[in-house]
Amino acid sequence: MHEISILDNKTINKIAAGEVVERPASIVKELVENSIDAKATAVTVEIKNGGISLLRVTDNGFGISKKDVKIAFIRHATSKIKDESDLSNILSMGFRGEALASIAAISQVEIITKEHNELTGVRMQIDGGIVTEEGEVGCPEGTTMVVKNIFYNTPVRRKFLKTEMTEAAYIEEILSKMALGHPEISFKFINNSNVVFYTSGNNDLNNVIFNIYGRDITKKLLEINDYENNIRVEGFVGKPEVNRANRMYENFFINGRYIKSTAIENYVEDAFKPYMMIKRFPFCVLKINMLPDEVDVNVHPTKIEVRFKEEKKVCIAVYQAIKRVLENVSFIVDVPLNEEKELKVEINKTCIKDAFEVENYLIKENNRDTLVEKPVKVNETYYQPDFIKQNIVHENENKKEIIERKEILKNYKIVGQIFNTYWILEHEKNMYIIDQHAAHEKVLYEKFMNEFKSENIISQQLLQPMVIEVSIKEKEIILKNIELLKKFGFEIEEFGINSFAIREVPIILNKPSNAKFFLDIIDQMLVRDVNSAYQNKEQEIASIACKAAVKANDKMSFEESKKMIDDLIKLDNPFHCPHGRPVIIAMDRYEIEKKFKRVI
Repeated sequence: MHEISILDNKTINKIAAGEVVERPASIVKELVENSIDAKATAVTVEIKNGGISLLRVTDNGFGISKKDVKIAFIRHATSKIKDESDLSNILSMGFRGEALASIAAISQVEIITKEHNELTGVRMQIDGGIVTEEGEVGCPEGTTMVVKNIFYNTPVRRKFLKTEMTEAAYIEEILSKMALGHPEISFKFINNSNVVFYTSGNNDLNNVIFNIYGRDITKKLLEINDYENNIRVEGFVGKPEVNRANRMYENFFINGRYIKSTAIENYVEDAFKPYMMIKRFPFCVLKINMLPDEVDVNVHPTKIEVRFKEEKKVCIAVYQAIKRVLENVSFIVDVPLNEEKELKVEINKTCIKDAFEVENYLIKENNRDTLVEKPVKVNETYYQPDFIKQNIVHENENKKEIIERKEILKNYKIVGQIFNTYWILEHEKNMYIIDQHAAHEKVLYEKFMNEFKSENIISQQLLQPMVIEVSIKEKEIILKNIELLKKFGFEIEEFGINSFAIREVPIILNKPSNAKFFLDIIDQMLVRDVNSAYQNKEQEIASIACKAAVKANDKMSFEESKKMIDDLIKLDNPFHCPHGRPVIIAMDRYEIEKKFKRVI
């Protein structure tokens, strides 16, 4: 048997570095978090070769005192907490005291720092955890950290890094999250001497979104500002048309800290379900502010995963905040008949000098770079800076879309039908086109969901009971929620050690459900709030509604279509079918008359 021995500090630090420093982006995250905790109002991150050869983070924070610089690189040395009691009231970004020691253990680090009340600062060079140089230096207030040759002394770790471009992309992603979480701080990201993005630090989240995601997304945002159960949810969600094929555009922050939470993701996507197609994901930047003792950020060294004292309460607060905003907006798709294509001109938003002055916009025209300092005329259209005075966001292009639901298509007139599929309506100064299949599908779907919500489910007794076998965990869930399952329309009883007999099943749109439907509900109950488990069957119910609804080319009488449209416009959300496709599109009179040259 090998003798047990205590590892030396050098080895300990390298092992710790494996937890904290996965790649250059990990270092950026830790150093920028320190800058935020140092009350910096401006942070610049510069990298070369994906951050592998050089990574520099400069801030104007309060700096580190001369006597504490060396201590700061000792493992578990921190100014953020003093004892165990502080762990339940963490508001700072960093607090574990592992970052600087871990970074210094696997790279060559130079630190230059000066406190606000000092005449000179201090410079220290650390190679592989060993201090090689130290002395006073003249420097601006704040801290500059230069990290070179990451993993130079741990070549096995270095070979697992991706390409320089990929590593730079990881850094851009993490830095953009921090900029979104702290719009009060000006962030600048420079990659191989090129400015990637720059935020002004004027505490305008809309402006940060514009600088990171661009105009097209920013002009399609809905603002959220909600407060419930000591939880404030604020930020922006994109309109349903702003969607992606993955969750990369879902951004969540707890007390300013970027986090990942599968539970919150699920509830956000549930709020968007009635408005979005299946397998599409929304855009959101949501800042959740709550009492620090209600959330544990000390789950993992990277601090990107958190644990909530009452996770369900947080998720419901987010869900309700989004739902309230979406329910008050009309999402009828507006289709202009006159779509004149303009030459797209991109303005490099990273050349902003400050909130009051803009200089040198890089405009890409026909794949040719042209440096200009004034508005540019292209095909009779003037393109000029969008930054005016302190409001340096894009010009206000959002149209007011909040309308009373009861006024939608009030006193409409059916004009006719085309292609045996689309019904044409006239209402005020707009023409509306309704897809009969999508409309009928939505009406049928909502009919069943309302029956469920009012506990008015019709069940059918089976001639022979369905016997299902379940695991111990599934059995526990079923027994715990037996009464709730009865409300769903199921009549069940134990049938052996790990079996149940289903004697009655709910009728869903004139069709009895099956054992798979029941088991899917149990699966959802294992991972989600029980009260919403049935709603998580929306996809299957939507599929049944789709099959039951009239199809394109099916003939409908005038009376049938009138009844369908009347039922449709009474719904809370008549704009999208259960799969997220549009039900109604609109064309206004002005656009039509413009096409016929009645107006110029």
